[in-house]
Amino acid sequence: SSLSAAFEAIPHGVSPVLVSLIRAGETSGDLAEVLGHALRDLRWQEAQAALTRRLLLYPVILAGVLGVAVGFLLLVVVPQLASFLTGLGQPLPLQTRLLLALATGLARWGIYLPPLLALAGTGGWLATRYFTGIAHWRDALWLRLPVLGPVLIQLALTRVCEIFGLLYAAGIA
Repeated sequence: SSLSAAFEAIPHGVSPVLVSLIRAGETSGDLAEVLGHALRDLRWQEAQAALTRRLLLYPVILAGVLGVAVGFLLLVVVPQLASFLTGLGQPLPLQTRLLLALATGLARWGIYLPPLLALAGTGGWLATRYFTGIAHWRDALWLRLPVLGPVLIQLALTRVCEIFGLLYAAGIA
């Protein structure tokens, strides 16, 4: 069988765009150029993914430390202040009552929060993997983000133009 058919037979392994590019390279006789372009593209994608992981590491660590600090304040400090504030005999403002209710709820139900978040994350991942409508909705949401959306659109347009340029150079388009 052809190289494109062999790649197409791999389940969940090769991008359909790459299979189509290999098929176009086989048809035009420029398979070496197509594979070289695909290799450069895959290396660039891997470099971008590694850079993104490094850039997101600091905010993730910062969010974790902030979550621990807020949890400590809500579980330790606020209950101590609650007894003091209720002992004053004055009616508490709405914001203070909401903060006390949040601290009480977190003390009572907080043990269920990590498994619930893990379950929600896993469910979201599975839903976007197996239901294309949800995946399209998620992608549309990403593209509507204020700063990241235009960058993602430009990256997608760049990839499409590169692929069309390669197909044109190979005499396919």
